[in-house]
Amino acid sequence: MFIFTGCNVDDNSELQDIAFTSLSEKEKAELVNKNDSAKIEKVDLDALPNNAKIFFGKHNEDEIYSVTFESKNQDLGNITIFVDGSSKETIGTLIRK
Repeated sequence: MFIFTGCNVDDNSELQDIAFTSLSEKEKAELVNKNDSAKIEKVDLDALPNNAKIFFGKHNEDEIYSVTFESKNQDLGNITIFVDGSSKETIGTLIRK
């Protein structure tokens, strides 16, 4: 289960840019609309689904956001990247189908 809260508009743009930069060229080519805003939500690391992969390292657990891009390939599902809002680093991903 995810726990979601909001994030201010300036942070949303920065978080989306960080997540977008981390995507491979293949993933970027899958996006429905590269200029469209991603869905950004604050998440609780303890409530992530089993298919979430968080990289090792220290993270500010109070500032973790999921950034979800809509994919043309719905057989695999949308692309979700986890970003630490404090360090401004990509810290994980949601493993697709």
